[in-house]
Order: sequence, then C-alpha cells, then structure tokens
Amino acid sequence: MDSVLGLSIKEQLAMLDRFKLTLYFQRNIRYLNASSLTVLIADYLQTVDLETKLIWGSDWTLVKVLYLVSRYSPFFDVPLTVYYNEAMGISPELCYQLLIVLSASIVFGSMIAEGSHPNVLYEGDLTDRRRTAILFLRVAALLGRKRRMNIYLAVHYVIAESGLLTAFIMFIVSLKFGQSPVPKYINCMIVDSNFLPLIAVFGIILFNQAAVMLISVWIGIRKYRNSKGPLVGVFYRDGAGYFILLSMMSAVNLIVAAVGPPEYKYLFAAPQRVLHSTLSTRMVLHLREITDAQRQPTAELSRQQSFKFIPDTSVMLSPTSPTASQHTARSSWNVVDVVRRERDSIAKSQLSYNAYAY
Repeated sequence: MDSVLGLSIKEQLAMLDRFKLTLYFQRNIRYLNASSLTVLIADYLQTVDLETKLIWGSDWTLVKVLYLVSRYSPFFDVPLTVYYNEAMGISPELCYQLLIVLSASIVFGSMIAEGSHPNVLYEGDLTDRRRTAILFLRVAALLGRKRRMNIYLAVHYVIAESGLLTAFIMFIVSLKFGQSPVPKYINCMIVDSNFLPLIAVFGIILFNQAAVMLISVWIGIRKYRNSKGPLVGVFYRDGAGYFILLSMMSAVNLIVAAVGPPEYKYLFAAPQRVLHSTLSTRMVLHLREITDAQRQPTAELSRQQSFKFIPDTSVMLSPTSPTASQHTARSSWNVVDVVRRERDSIAKSQLSYNAYAY
C-alpha cells in the first residue's frame, strides 16, 4: 500500500515531520509566553510599594494616566496571549478574533510605553503641561523649551505611528485561519498571511528607538555633559539600558519575522510587550523617586529658615536703638539669603521640574 488518504508515503512522512516540528515550535512559544507573564507579575510585586508612594498620591495628569495604562494593560493582553496559545479545540473564527484583540492591545500598549501614542510635547514648565508619551516625554524633559525639536518629535510621532498602525492593519487583514487537523494538539493554525507588514511594524519600532536614542545622546553631549546631578544620571542610566534592551528585542523580532518559520513570526511579541511596560514604568518611578528626594531638602530648609523670622518677644527693642538696627539688618540678610538659596536651587534643578511631570 503506497498511500493513505491519497498521500504517498513520502508525503505522509513529510507531514509527520512537519507535525512534530509544529508541536516543538508551539511548546517553545508557550514557555516564552508563560515566562513573560511571570516576569510581569514579579516586576509588579517588586515595585508596587514605590508606585503606591509616588504615583497614586500624586495629582491626576495625562502622564499619570498613561503610566497606569502602560503599567496595567499588559495584565490584560499577556494572559490573553497565553490563552491563545494554550486553548485547544477552538474554532478558526475565535482564533482570529483573539489574535485581533490581543495584537491590538499589545501594539497600543507598546505605543504608550515607547512613546508612540498621543504626543504633543511637554516643554519643561510645570504650568505648561501638554500631552506627551513616556519615551518621548523623557526626551522632551531633556530638551526643555526647544520648540523646533519638540515640533520634530511630534511630526516624527505622527508619521511613524501612522505607518505602524497602517502596517499592523494590513497584517491583520491578510491573516487566514484554517481548521487544525489535530485540534487536540495544535490550535489556531494560520494557513495564509502576508508577513511583510509585520516586518514593517517591528522595523518602525526599531527606527523609533534608534532615533530617540540618538537625540538623547546629542542632548546629553550638548547640554548636560558637565552635569553631575543624580537626576541626569538616572535619565541616562535608565535610558541607555532601556534603549539597548528594547532595540535588541526589536532587532530579534525583525529578524525572526523576516526569516523565521511561520510559527515564530509572533514569537517575541509578548516578551517585547512586557519589556516595554516594565522598563518605561520603572524609568518613571526612578525619576520621580530622585526628584522627590531633591525637593524634600529645599522644603525642609524653608521650614527651618522660617522660624528665624518670628520676632523674639522676650527682648523689647526701640526702633531707633543700634541693637534694633543690627537685628533688623540680620533679619533682612536672612530673608535675602533664603531667597537666593531657593532661587539657586530652582535654577540648578530645572531638569527635576521637567522630570517631575512624570
């Protein structure tokens, strides 16, 4: 007997090999998605105390809303990704619907964490807050009042993210799901798709990260090369690690989408989603932590100096006496000294004002 179900022995062996390879691919995907969910939960447990202290008690601003969306939206789409890969026996229609929902959530959340969401830039004044995204906010805070560069960042956002959303929609529309021949072992089988738009999505993300990193380096060299403050250190320490890790992940996603097997085209979507969320929110927390620590000594100094302005009622001085004149002069110099200190403190910590908008 040379064939079964109209297939030759050679074709049957090839199908069996393909079946085993698909099982192997899906197992790796499940492990990676489960690991991503574990990292997300561990990061939340590690930073929830700091978030409660620095975020929940602060004023409600757009930046705070974006932070919370970036922080908590992965708890929707990452478990959904795990379910998409673990559920067996579901229909092709449900597979398609699940993929649309989780993909849209991942793309939207990554846009927020990366800086690819409603992006009209904050210009560095606490009384002039405008919409911005977390990653682009970091650059805007470094820039301060640089109108041309802020306009460039806004245009960059509009063009890049319009292209990203267009490519994402093209990829989703091209997907075709078929009935799995072995639904107890293999679920949600894609039978046709155009992966070029997916490659474009990862390419645009990588381009965004590279562009913002170069701008940050340029700003650091020109504006903050002589700064030794802890806030600048946090900006560049966190920013450098953030860009390097995400750029590496985006590059891997781009390579896998371009040359990897069909089962692996979406392999690192969940890990990149978790990295976007955890790194961007940690950067916000670190900046607020440093800024909060810098603001407290100034407030404490003001409280201490304010006690010197209370007149000493135990000594009665006539307005014309020399002692009264000396006392008034000392009090006046105390006032001037405090004003100068606070003015210098504000001037030296302008970056902290910019960052505190986080």
